[in-house]
Amino acid sequence: MQRRFATIARRPREPDFHPLPRIPIALRNAGRGWRQGAQQSP
Repeated sequence: MQRRFATIARRPREPDFHPLPRIPIALRNAGRGWRQGAQQSP
């Protein structure tokens, strides 16, 4: 029971670490959009 509980506890932790790398990707996408808008504006 304890071993199974440990594996279950590890699984939810993995997805928690995935969103962290996804945040910088969203920032990069927003940065590109902001740069494009800045280039278009005089």
